[in-house]
Amino acid sequence: MKYEIIGRFIELHEGLIEVSESQAKRRMQSLAPVGGGIYRIDNPVQFKVGEVIGLNYNPPKSLVEFMLPLDEISDAKIEAVEEVTESVNNAIEELPKPATIEIKVKQKHKR
Repeated sequence: MKYEIIGRFIELHEGLIEVSESQAKRRMQSLAPVGGGIYRIDNPVQFKVGEVIGLNYNPPKSLVEFMLPLDEISDAKIEAVEEVTESVNNAIEELPKPATIEIKVKQKHKR
């Protein structure tokens, strides 16, 4: 599962992690490539707020409050859009119906 770091930073000490190439390049002293964007943590490694990492295990309990699962973000956004859509549709239904206006046009006759 992918997580966005929402605390100042987190530090991981072991396991496999999925990070972008640029994230890995900055941390090559701590990470060893396994393949497919997956790296083994060989030395403690830190990630700062706003970074996204992938873990195939539940994060340590001490770090959970600093990591937001990305699928929760997606679910929250979907729910918010659905709520707004429903509110807008209800507001449209409550609008007064437009009145029918009859317009008579006089035509000038050419001689």
